[in-house]
Amino acid sequence: MTLQADKTHALALLCHQRDAGGEQITFLANTSQAAFHARVGLRLASRRHQRVEEWDLETGRRLPLPAHIEEDRLFVEVPFERLQSHLLVVSEGEAHPPSPQDALEALRLTMRGHWKIDPDEDNALRLDSFRMQVDPQNRGIKQGWHKPEYTDKRWLVVEPRPFVEQIRGTPLLSRLPLALSAEGPELPSGADIQMPLTCWFRTAFWAEVVPGKLALVMDRSAIVGNSQIYLNGARLPSNAFRPTFRYDHANITCAIGRHISKGRNVLAVRVEIGALTEGVVDAFYLFGRIGVKSWRNAYLRLTAPADRGPLHCLDGVGMPFYAGTVAYTRDEVFPRLPQTDRFVLSLEEELKGVSDTVEVLINGHSLGVRAWAPYRWTGETAWLRQAKNRVVLRITNTLDRLLTGQAFQLRGHRTAPVKV
Repeated sequence: MTLQADKTHALALLCHQRDAGGEQITFLANTSQAAFHARVGLRLASRRHQRVEEWDLETGRRLPLPAHIEEDRLFVEVPFERLQSHLLVVSEGEAHPPSPQDALEALRLTMRGHWKIDPDEDNALRLDSFRMQVDPQNRGIKQGWHKPEYTDKRWLVVEPRPFVEQIRGTPLLSRLPLALSAEGPELPSGADIQMPLTCWFRTAFWAEVVPGKLALVMDRSAIVGNSQIYLNGARLPSNAFRPTFRYDHANITCAIGRHISKGRNVLAVRVEIGALTEGVVDAFYLFGRIGVKSWRNAYLRLTAPADRGPLHCLDGVGMPFYAGTVAYTRDEVFPRLPQTDRFVLSLEEELKGVSDTVEVLINGHSLGVRAWAPYRWTGETAWLRQAKNRVVLRITNTLDRLLTGQAFQLRGHRTAPVKV
């Protein structure tokens, strides 16, 4: 096979060839975010094998491609959208001449403006920042460390991770009879440290509304060590946490709606650390029909969920940690319907910053699902109406926002913290 394209684009193409039952099958995949045209030269097995077809990877149909012979090659012009792949088949028969009547008319759909928002799953608020304090005298309960009115501003700010990693390089380390090596925790000779070591963790959030149903969700292993959990001073019994699949089979859930009040709410965790690798090692989550905003850059805030907003803007509609499918719905009047039996709908420009799975439905008819770009569909013109057309885009993301608090940025090919 030969390939004629810009050098940068040619290097972005992956190729796999196979001979099967007298047919030569060639798979080409564009691994880049750039769109380009390539001139592909396929090996001419014999003068009888001149028919070139594209095997539609979605429908299974074969579509003829115009080709011409140069020496011992069959040449075809192949356009590549970003991340697009083509499956070409050379079989016995004559080459197809160009066929302009095969071109489909484009359907124009604008993405601007607001859409009706219907998430399939509950929204989530991620709690991944804690105030931490060691309680060697076990006086936390008497001093009200579990109550919201207690002031913890002088406590150490930590992220969920093993206790030894939370205290490494901090002032708290100097008050404990232990030393930390580069490899891990080590007790110095003659050190008198009594285990288990009681440690407290506190985190707060603001409630603008009190949801009818709200759940505290975590992994079973989010807290390592004997622990008690308090919400606004009330202890949550361990038997109130039930196995519930939210994002993992190891999730446990506790209904906390009746413990929430408007304003500041405090979640406190008392952990008896039996080994320095224990403690609060994973984030906590609040799940419900809620919106999530920031409050004076001090707390995350529970708000009423948004029912309308821009397309694919989770941060802007109070869903920065959402994982799952969101249906965006709007009625559209198309100024002109296509004159061909089928139409093509391309949202490449509108969704160029998107890397999620997208399904498009028009008047109840699914145009198909795209797990990645190119976001391009074909449909039956008979599905369209002269008046209003119900258009639904179902966009499904991954768990990265929920589990890491970060979102993948296509342009820089990196992750960055979500915007709250």
